[in-house]
Amino acid sequence: MKALDRGPGEEEHSISPARIVNQERVDYSLVKSWMRTCLHGHSRCSEGFRNHVVGMKVIDCVQECLVMHKPEHNYIALSYVWGPPPKDKQDQSTSSGNMFEDSPRVIRDAIHVTRELGYRYLWIDRYCINQTDGEEKMSQLTQMDLIYENADMTIVAGAGEDDRHGLPGAGSEPLLPRCTQPAARIGDITVVSTLPEISHFLGKSRWATRGWTYQEAVLSRRCLMFFPTHVFFVCRTMCRSE
Repeated sequence: MKALDRGPGEEEHSISPARIVNQERVDYSLVKSWMRTCLHGHSRCSEGFRNHVVGMKVIDCVQECLVMHKPEHNYIALSYVWGPPPKDKQDQSTSSGNMFEDSPRVIRDAIHVTRELGYRYLWIDRYCINQTDGEEKMSQLTQMDLIYENADMTIVAGAGEDDRHGLPGAGSEPLLPRCTQPAARIGDITVVSTLPEISHFLGKSRWATRGWTYQEAVLSRRCLMFFPTHVFFVCRTMCRSE
């Protein structure tokens, strides 16, 4: 996947001070700063179709239920690899009540991340499209480009084999631990590994082998990509990592 695609005068990839990555938890304040930089400074990342998706549902992450999406409601989308089908059909009701308590880990983690980033609404295909209603399913699939391009950001589950793995360093307790960042203390100096580039993780990720998820990443204006050691923020102008 091409991470950087800059136009004339757009922001270049810059050198950031070294930091030790928190092994347990994502630095949400850092992620929010990347989002602010992009939302307020990147004209190319603000371009999109912006047409309202007809009949679209989203997850209300405060009430933890499905609701109909309104054009004025900003939302985040999730891109992930499905796991085994659920034993029971998913409730497609828009009524209140926690219908996600027994969901795969990546679903619960994504709901938590959405709230941590200050958003209320999240789109996940498995729940926001009624998989048993052929007419609704076809209607939403033909608008998939709008769904991902209109999202403020897409959470990418790049670690693990499927939706049971979750998002390392994110979600509710107990957190899924992240791999340790190599570091050494030499006198008064701490030497830390900068960790591999994004291409390394994409080359090992099952998520990156699927055509469906590739489409979702290409359509998205911004992606927050979760890998075993840390997260990457990729938009149409820059790429940043923890």
